[in-house]
Amino acid sequence: MFSLCHLNLIELLFWREIMEKRKVTEFILILFLFTGAGCSRKEEKKVVQLDISGTIQLDTNLLRRASANDTIFLIARPAIGGPPAAVQKFTGKNYPYSFHLTEQSRMLAGKPLDVPLNLTVRVDKDGDAITKNPGDLLGAYEKNPVPLQAENISITINEINP
Repeated sequence: MFSLCHLNLIELLFWREIMEKRKVTEFILILFLFTGAGCSRKEEKKVVQLDISGTIQLDTNLLRRASANDTIFLIARPAIGGPPAAVQKFTGKNYPYSFHLTEQSRMLAGKPLDVPLNLTVRVDKDGDAITKNPGDLLGAYEKNPVPLQAENISITINEINP
C-alpha cells in the first residue's frame, strides 16, 4: 500500500491532482495527510541492552587507605547528566574487582536508556551511598563516556575526596 506520509511538497501536489481526477474529495486527502493514516511517524529505535564489563583497581599509593569494611560503589550516569542509570556494589579491599553492568543493574528498569554513560567509582568509608565524606576514595574511567555495550573497561581509584 502506498503511504502519503513520506512525500515531499511537490509529490503531494502531484498526488492531489491524481486524487481529484479520481473524484476523491480534498477533505479526505487533507485528513489522510495530516492524521498520518496508514503510516507510523515514529522511527523504531534499535534497543541496545546495557552490557558493560571490566575491572576496578586501586592505585598502589592508596593501598594503605583500603579497609575490609569499605563499600565500593560503581556508578554509571548518563553522560548528559542526571541520576545514576546503573549501580553495582562491592565490599572489602581485595582489588581488583571485576564488574559487569547489565539490565539487572539498572536503577529504573523499563525506562529507555540510549545515551553513553560516565563510569565513576567511590569507596565509601561509612557504607552510606548518600554521603560523600572527606577521605572517601574516588576514581573515574579515563575515556568517559562509555557506550552501552563495552568490555575490558579499567577504572583506577586514584583520588581522595577532600
